[in-house]
Amino acid sequence: MGRPTVKINYLNGQTGGVTLAQDRIAGLILSGTAVTGMGLLTPKQIFSLKDAEDLGISDVNNEFAYNEIADFYKKAGSGAELWIMFFVDSTSLADVCNKNNNLARKLLDAANGTIRRLGINKKLPSNYVLNNTACVDADILSAKINLQELIEEYQTAQKPFRAMLPHLGFDKTKVGALHNLRQDTHNGINLISWSDKSSGLPAIGFSLGWWVKLPVHRNLGRVKNGDVGVLNAYFPDGTAIKDLETSWDSLHDKGMTFLIKHYTRSGWYFVNDYTCAAATDDYSQLSRGTTIDLARVVVFGVLLDELLDDVDTDDDGELAKSLILYIQAKCENALIQNMRDNISGTPKVIIPAGQNIIATGKIQMQIRIKPKGQMKEIVADLAFDNPMNL
Repeated sequence: MGRPTVKINYLNGQTGGVTLAQDRIAGLILSGTAVTGMGLLTPKQIFSLKDAEDLGISDVNNEFAYNEIADFYKKAGSGAELWIMFFVDSTSLADVCNKNNNLARKLLDAANGTIRRLGINKKLPSNYVLNNTACVDADILSAKINLQELIEEYQTAQKPFRAMLPHLGFDKTKVGALHNLRQDTHNGINLISWSDKSSGLPAIGFSLGWWVKLPVHRNLGRVKNGDVGVLNAYFPDGTAIKDLETSWDSLHDKGMTFLIKHYTRSGWYFVNDYTCAAATDDYSQLSRGTTIDLARVVVFGVLLDELLDDVDTDDDGELAKSLILYIQAKCENALIQNMRDNISGTPKVIIPAGQNIIATGKIQMQIRIKPKGQMKEIVADLAFDNPMNL
């Protein structure tokens, strides 16, 4: 027993701390050529351009893929986690995105479902024939259908992600027939319709890097983000974006994502962050989609802790009030800790009364978060003021 003394023991798990969810891990799937340290369809995790170079990737043996990775790190910064994978350029993007093929899925699974923002791009082979009567290559229209199916499958598996695809097949002579992306139902996909190169290769790596450095709720085109840092900007057919300035509004309204100029400001800015979905869709913007995805990951982590736990019921067989308060507080606390800067106000967790937990083993609940608003149109009336005019 020993001599009389005072003992103090540390207890753990008392403060209600929560695990912070990862929301900026990115993936980049590119057409390329196998090298010593990087085979085709072989996912690799890197954190810098040097890591890619250490795999043997260079602007000599993989000019397109190397530049895409370099552009990603120009914006995201060294240290950003990026999963990369190469495929042969004769593979259609529809096949890359097909959930029944082990292509995009292979990269997503290699990252254990942690990728939240995905970019896919390819350099068209010299013998490729575009099918772009709708001012978008038919392969892209098929790819986004397939990719949306893959996105929804991974959402169901609690591994949500959003994606960028390249706007291949743009042709300034066919903009009158441009497919209206805002009449589609692919709210997990954004179509990148710009390039910093006169060749017009869509800037997926650059755009993905820019996207990754932003918090989940932030619009790609927020002016306070600053200009994107390119001297010139082109549409995917090599047309200077400035040359089609009179068409900017109509191209934007059909869901294209490209760069524009704001007069009185220098540099180029993203026009918006629309997905391929109607304005009535809650997730018709990337920033809304990534916000709800983060909330999903946070809430799932909290509720998973409670799975198959034994719970008390009250005299009527309903959930005990103390349990309801406990779950509400735990969910709300986790959302606030992870998303206090990404949402407005306080989350609401509603657990309706009258649930027969003894018979069903099921708890039904509603979780509501209020998104940040975005000032998309600012109207100010400006006039002279004459105090003598009453």
